[in-house]
Amino acid sequence: MRGGSGSAPIWGSDEGALVMAAMRAWLAAGPFQGSYRTAIDLPADSGLRDSWVLRALRVCAFLVAVGAVTSPPLANIAAGLCLIFFAALPDLKARVTALRGQPMIRALGVLALVLVASSVYAVLLGSGWRAAAHGLVGWRHLLLVLVIAAAFAEVAPRRRFVMGFVAFGALSAAALVLVPQLGLPVPRLDPHSALLFRNTVTQALLLALGGFLALLAALSPITQGLREKFVLLTGAVVIGGLLVVFQPGRSGLIALIVMVICGIALTFKWRTAIALGVAVIALAGVAVMFSPVQKERFQRAVHELANRDQTAASTSMGIRTLLWRDTAQMIRERPLLGWGLGRYEAAHTALIARGPGHAATPQPGSDPHNQFLRFWVETGVPGLLAFLALLWAAWRQRGPRPYREAGLAILAAWCVNSLFSSHFSNFNEGHLIVVMMGVLLARAPAASPIETAGDGTESVAGASVAQPASPPSAQSTDASTAS
Repeated sequence: MRGGSGSAPIWGSDEGALVMAAMRAWLAAGPFQGSYRTAIDLPADSGLRDSWVLRALRVCAFLVAVGAVTSPPLANIAAGLCLIFFAALPDLKARVTALRGQPMIRALGVLALVLVASSVYAVLLGSGWRAAAHGLVGWRHLLLVLVIAAAFAEVAPRRRFVMGFVAFGALSAAALVLVPQLGLPVPRLDPHSALLFRNTVTQALLLALGGFLALLAALSPITQGLREKFVLLTGAVVIGGLLVVFQPGRSGLIALIVMVICGIALTFKWRTAIALGVAVIALAGVAVMFSPVQKERFQRAVHELANRDQTAASTSMGIRTLLWRDTAQMIRERPLLGWGLGRYEAAHTALIARGPGHAATPQPGSDPHNQFLRFWVETGVPGLLAFLALLWAAWRQRGPRPYREAGLAILAAWCVNSLFSSHFSNFNEGHLIVVMMGVLLARAPAASPIETAGDGTESVAGASVAQPASPPSAQSTDASTAS
């Protein structure tokens, strides 16, 4: 590299030219090439039209995601506006028609019917109509998947959403670094880090999503300029480093690891995917070992599990083991139909009231800290199967690359964390995942002008949009810790 005060910047140096040439060569032969060429909107004769109502709906969808990590009132208002704008769409019929036949939408309809039936069953078991309605309203955010999927049927708006969320994640990371230095009266996690976004879990998940989507944008054809890719890649590294060094929420780090590994598994051939996956796990292990915050959090989780018989009721992981034990007992008593939607706390209270020896926990809980157990204990086998069917249907969605891979990776991260929390029903995490599912997993409508090309892509008015020919083979990932 040239030295001295008059030296050229690295992008003009010989070394910089070599780096750029290497990046161009990698991108030209990258994993998305061949099945992903360019992302374009559908032609006008597909029945879908642009309008200010549609643009307002997309903005509100983005505000739902922002409100989920900043302000529940903002998320609720934005969600309500989404429904209003959806009903007012001038091309509503065409967009609803485009949703027909999509596996995820059909599975959502089945799950909604099961939830309604379970709320009626809860009334028959003794819950009042008001309590049953409250339990059903708690799942209202599922409607957003349908609404947002209709709004993001075209491909180009997905890029704008992803880049907007990356920018929001970067600004959030910058605020987490700068606010403690300004001496503002905000909650602190430690002298060097602030709590600005709801709670430690939500804040860590925000950084994980921002970092993962920045990495996706940097390494895929979502962006084309090398400088832009370099900035995004740098941002992903910085956000990931901030997550590892300063954030005590284990859920965020686990989510980021699962997202990256699943993204690799869905993108590369299996030998390359295994090698890269092992490298990611090794890198994550090194990061945890050298991060005092993360090392302490994971060591505490192991200690709490090892000593759960003595201190279970007073520790984060220990109390989970007791709740899981009580939930298993409640499931054994009513395995088929469960205890009714929203009746977990009432059923747990009744179990504890039977006296010593019947329940493991001394105080009733409102959540078993496991989304799968919660579906089973409240809605029975039909509810659990309907939820699993929704996950399988999301896997079968044929959205354009690389958005489909990103959506499935994020969904996998939510499923892993839901082994230790209810990440689909909790307000913050639940609103985040339904927005991501609607934006990233929506299938591009198969209008008549779309024809399958010989190379496995689908051409639209002379261009092409990638559509995977079949679901990629599943890759197993292991992750076990608390949120």
